[in-house]
Amino acid sequence: MKQVIVTNCSNVAIRGLAPGASIPLATDSSNVPLDAFWRRRLRDAAIDGSLRIEPDHAPETAASQANPPAAPGPATLEGPRVDADPTSPKQSKKEKAS
Repeated sequence: MKQVIVTNCSNVAIRGLAPGASIPLATDSSNVPLDAFWRRRLRDAAIDGSLRIEPDHAPETAASQANPPAAPGPATLEGPRVDADPTSPKQSKKEKAS
């Protein structure tokens, strides 16, 4: 079973891991932690820097870190309405009442 070494870089303990301490995490063949808690914390750490994967156990190579993939664009709420019927004209409340 693969594993990575993760270090707590925050000022508070994270699930019992003291600030500055390191812990080995069991991972699958793609270096994704098996424990859902640590998967979520590592996703958060990409934003706030609270955890660090130690370089000698990092899943990516230096070349892939130099050219990270582009971030996805912002989510939008645009799109067709589920209840809309494109063939019927929209009626106002006054028209519906009469």
